[in-house]
Amino acid sequence: MARAATSRKVGSKENFFGFLTKKHVTYQRDVKGERAELVRKAKAERAAKAKRDRDEEADRKRREREDAKRRMDHLRERARRKAQYEAEERKAKAAEVRDRKAEDAADRKIEAEWKAKGYKNPAKSAAQYRMAQAVLSGTAKYGNMPRKVAQEIVDRTPAKLRSAFMKANRGCVNGVRVEGGKRKPGKRKRNPEADAKALSEKFHGRPATSTRVITEKRHVHKHLTELGKLVRLVIDTPTGLVAVVNFNTTNPKRIVYLSSSEKDPKTGKLVGKQLYFKGGDQEVNLKQMGMDDDLWIRDRMELGRLHEFKRGEPLIINGEQVKGSITYMTRKAHDNYKLIDYWHRAGEETGRKVGPAARPLVIYDYRNKKLELAGGQYTVDAPGIIN
Repeated sequence: MARAATSRKVGSKENFFGFLTKKHVTYQRDVKGERAELVRKAKAERAAKAKRDRDEEADRKRREREDAKRRMDHLRERARRKAQYEAEERKAKAAEVRDRKAEDAADRKIEAEWKAKGYKNPAKSAAQYRMAQAVLSGTAKYGNMPRKVAQEIVDRTPAKLRSAFMKANRGCVNGVRVEGGKRKPGKRKRNPEADAKALSEKFHGRPATSTRVITEKRHVHKHLTELGKLVRLVIDTPTGLVAVVNFNTTNPKRIVYLSSSEKDPKTGKLVGKQLYFKGGDQEVNLKQMGMDDDLWIRDRMELGRLHEFKRGEPLIINGEQVKGSITYMTRKAHDNYKLIDYWHRAGEETGRKVGPAARPLVIYDYRNKKLELAGGQYTVDAPGIIN
């Protein structure tokens, strides 16, 4: 069916192309078609919007189902772990009960044997008294003496005899110094194994059930080259200080010896590549370095690198100029074997090119109060410590 076309006259004397003319320009417009097109586009947009809404609703429901499934899986896993933990705990308690019963049975058997032999109280010797004390304190296995016997030995031993036994034992019971039959007051050291188990439970959230024993092989130098007595170390600490550590060179028990490895581990050349501090008093005053709080204290501490000496910047300590980051006392041929303090500046040759890594790092073993060096680019040869 043909649609009626509408015409419109334009009063301008310009035609479509803009040229002046006296004729009126007539053009045709399909109004109903345009209206139908607009309606069609509106319907299409509404349909597209409805489809987007349906898709979004479907995605939301899918995500909710996935979240619900994830939560259920998490709850099931928690329940499974809890059941497993409770089963392991019941098993451990049952094993503990069995072990305790076995120990009690062994105790009764040993006690019967002792009674059959007719043991006598008080203690007959210092060794027997010491064993009884150790059994009662729990620091010794009592496979050969039950607790009842140990308690009876201790209770029935007179005070004078106890004193005599203590003197015979030099005041020690199982390695613990005591006076008058009593332990000195003070904080007792805990069993390291118990501490390890406690930290494992704190870290993992459940008690430790086994102990892993690992054996490692390490190379240890049987022979080192003694270079001299260590006099001084100058360290640039991480706290921004220049720390000077002086060592005793007169008391034989406190002297620290500066030593070196005998050859290059890679090439085998007779040249030292690792310095060691051996013997003596190596304890460091961490408070003066600002490293005595919990943030710094650990088994092996980084005290910093050996001091970097810059040109034109002398280091003055207590009115005295310190010339080297390592100072040691020894005798050398080129000084007619006179006892002289020799000093060495770490990284003096390659420090500009390599940077701080050319200077060794000073490591402190806090538990054993020992020092060591790590890294650096120095060598030990005929002139002395180089670089």
